[in-house]
Amino acid sequence: MRNNSIYVGNGSGSTAIAVDDMGDDHIVVSNAIHYAGAGSFNCFRAGLPPSAYDAFDHNVCYTPNAPGDEWVDGSGSLAAWQSATGFDGSSSTADPGFTNPAAGELWAAGELATMVGFGDPALSSPNDIDGFPRDSEPDAGAYELGIGLIFADGFESGDTSAWSATVSAAKSPVVR
Repeated sequence: MRNNSIYVGNGSGSTAIAVDDMGDDHIVVSNAIHYAGAGSFNCFRAGLPPSAYDAFDHNVCYTPNAPGDEWVDGSGSLAAWQSATGFDGSSSTADPGFTNPAAGELWAAGELATMVGFGDPALSSPNDIDGFPRDSEPDAGAYELGIGLIFADGFESGDTSAWSATVSAAKSPVVR
């Protein structure tokens, strides 16, 4: 389970991501979760022993109105889960910074969003949900915020001496 963007509205008794029936070598990384409800909520359910998971890290799960939330069902807080398992050392309970989660806009609101550059650099999906490649500091969640030059000739720099008609394909934070 990697690079998921999840928004749960006013439900309660929910779990965002569950990996708990069978198998081993599970990888749960680079997920961005926002729960807007006020009832009980688990960011994750990990019903297998810790040895069944190869990696559980670089996740961000924000539950601002759910005082009884648990990072992993039955484990309590993120800190308690980290202490008990050694997992999620680079994870956070901060707001991931979705553009407009209630409207289904689950990409980063801008380059200062927590989820930008928050993904696991080795285990994140190589491409985002739209097929754009992730950079060396991948974002958590399904979308990669691509910040960079759109024009190969440096049009954005204002130096008109280098302008040409060559255009490279790059993702812009305003294109959706």
